[in-house]
Amino acid sequence: MTTTSAPTRDRPRRHVLRWVLISIVVVLAIVVASFALTPTPGALVVRTVFERTARDLTAKLEVGAPTTDLVADVSYRVDDPRRFARPVDDPDAYLDVYTPPGTTTALPTIVWTHGGAWLSGDRTNYAGYYRRLAAAGFTVVSIGYSLAPEHRYPTPVHQLNDAHAYLAEHAEELYIDPDRLVLAGDSAGARSCRRNSPRRSPTRTTLPYSESPRHWHRNRFAASCSTVASTTFPRWAAAAA
Repeated sequence: MTTTSAPTRDRPRRHVLRWVLISIVVVLAIVVASFALTPTPGALVVRTVFERTARDLTAKLEVGAPTTDLVADVSYRVDDPRRFARPVDDPDAYLDVYTPPGTTTALPTIVWTHGGAWLSGDRTNYAGYYRRLAAAGFTVVSIGYSLAPEHRYPTPVHQLNDAHAYLAEHAEELYIDPDRLVLAGDSAGARSCRRNSPRRSPTRTTLPYSESPRHWHRNRFAASCSTVASTTFPRWAAAAA
């Protein structure tokens, strides 16, 4: 009768443990390298956290929100030969318009750009907030735009320019009063609307856009805008949250 010594029995176990440890080290090295070599993994982690927070706040703001009229999924980069030299297919270039029920005339207008560090967020976030504003007598426009890391700067800037031009061209049908209009947003959206505001750099309304047929309507629209760089919600919204 033969017996196997304890060291002999432990040898396969140590061999498996060694490969498990090597595998863990390799995986950790790949993860660390991916975060060091590209911002994409970190951006996606931040997006996940931000989107969870946005979903929670959006749900809370829905509680008690009034009913308003809504024109949803409006494409602001439509195939218009007056503005675009070639057909445009942009799945992110959409906006929503909220108005008081039964609106038939132009109203003071709030054009809202959502936040999210330019890598998260959606135009439908905080819809309860937009409906509260609309119920107070405003036309509220929520603009969507492309996010990082799938898209790069200055894509959102061009999209917002086109959105503003579209709103100017369709102001009457969307019940927008271009002479009583505020650009607003939260977090990154506030920074974006400041970037697109003519009051920040008045020459932008007299040279680049006045000479560009693509944006000629935007001059009148933008010239009447003021900017609110709101990084927080009003107190009642914070209370609702």
